[in-house]
Amino acid sequence: MSEEIWDKIEERRLTKAKMLGEADITRRQVLNRKYEALNKVITKRAKEDKKNFYDALASEAEKAANNTDMKTLFAVTRTLSGQKNNARNIPVEDENGVLVNLKQEQLLVWKKYFESTLNSVFATTEDNLTSQRRHNINRQINTEPPTVMEISSAISSLKKDNSPSSDGLAVECFQLDPQLMATKLLSIFNKLWLTESITLSWKESVIVKILKKGDQKICSNWRASYFFLP
Repeated sequence: MSEEIWDKIEERRLTKAKMLGEADITRRQVLNRKYEALNKVITKRAKEDKKNFYDALASEAEKAANNTDMKTLFAVTRTLSGQKNNARNIPVEDENGVLVNLKQEQLLVWKKYFESTLNSVFATTEDNLTSQRRHNINRQINTEPPTVMEISSAISSLKKDNSPSSDGLAVECFQLDPQLMATKLLSIFNKLWLTESITLSWKESVIVKILKKGDQKICSNWRASYFFLP
């Protein structure tokens, strides 16, 4: 609601207080008429503000949809539908079975857990590699840098309707003209291919924990879903 309505609400409150404390019947009737008039104004203005508020949200949702900003679109949709975020902080057990309640300490527990489960190291000896090579003597692997055609084909095969990452670029932006985007990306990919190194930001990822089954306090009952930031 606007500041003007809040001022009217305060005026209505003071008018009612004066009316209830007024002993003179005539003055009390005057104050009562003023109170009723203020109440009508407040009710009308509140409805107008509510309509303007939802109109603004609808416009924001339409703009987000046109820009494929799924995060904003879903947030606005939840607000329009009256849904609220009822997520609560559930305690989690550390490796010693002790319940951890504080959010920052829970993050450390999850960090340690996912480091142990996702950073698995598989021992592979040189003999095993040699044996695998002997069994794959007919491999036809192209080791040349990627071409415009290959990049364009990869862009066209990307799944649509996915939320964009932190850069805000949706798949549909690249698929508007795969050939043009492939041409723009070619020099970048060639540099990565030849130097065999990528920027640290491309190695960063976001981990989202998803409950499999059972007690939510136990880390092993959750699985990790993660995506890389561009």
